[in-house]
Amino acid sequence: MSYLIILDTNIIFNDFFFKSSDMKKLLKYTRHEPVDLCLTKFNYYEILKKYRDEVRPLFKKVKSTKSDLIKLGVSEIIDFENLKVEKITEKYKIFLDKTIEENAIKIIDFPSSPGITEKISNKYFNNIKPFDENKSSFQDSIIWESIVEYCNDNKPENIVFISTNHKDFANKDQKSIHEDLANDLQDLAYFNSISAFLESEEDNLKDYFIDNFEYETQMIKDELKLFFEENDFLQIPLMIC
Repeated sequence: MSYLIILDTNIIFNDFFFKSSDMKKLLKYTRHEPVDLCLTKFNYYEILKKYRDEVRPLFKKVKSTKSDLIKLGVSEIIDFENLKVEKITEKYKIFLDKTIEENAIKIIDFPSSPGITEKISNKYFNNIKPFDENKSSFQDSIIWESIVEYCNDNKPENIVFISTNHKDFANKDQKSIHEDLANDLQDLAYFNSISAFLESEEDNLKDYFIDNFEYETQMIKDELKLFFEENDFLQIPLMIC
């Protein structure tokens, strides 16, 4: 079963360095075809902004201790000259770009179809999700229209959108995409966490991991056998069971 899996910014915001067990499982699953893991370009830049916004007040707090540290004669424990938000954000960007490349995460471009500005504006004026009367969700609308446009152009078989933002994207049950949005993409499955997706697909994932493990094990055996044979490391026939 093939998937196009799209992660919202809040999924990364809660796990900037992709360290959670659920994220690791998802990345392992999506490294192989026919599974595509995606971020919209808006999500990509929003992740960097969120990281910068998280770092800034922390750096400010640390810098506020400089005079006290100088007074105590221990200011050298912190390199205040290199304690710069943009510098550490650039370092995180390098990490994020490397993670995207290593895991073949696709970046979905900004929506550019004719009339897209009018479409978003009409949804805003009529309180159609992701807008409502209490929130002007232009960020969410750009993300959503990016997904819609990409899916309309590429016709993926199964579409999964994972976001903790159930207020703007989900129905009241928080388990399905809001009916306003379902009109745009009727076959999209919504999940409010990676764990919810993994749990929903437990049987498929179990079969996948078993099959994939067996495949990779045999591949490793074959490569080891070839390596030893080519390099003549063993004087007796190699027995790999």
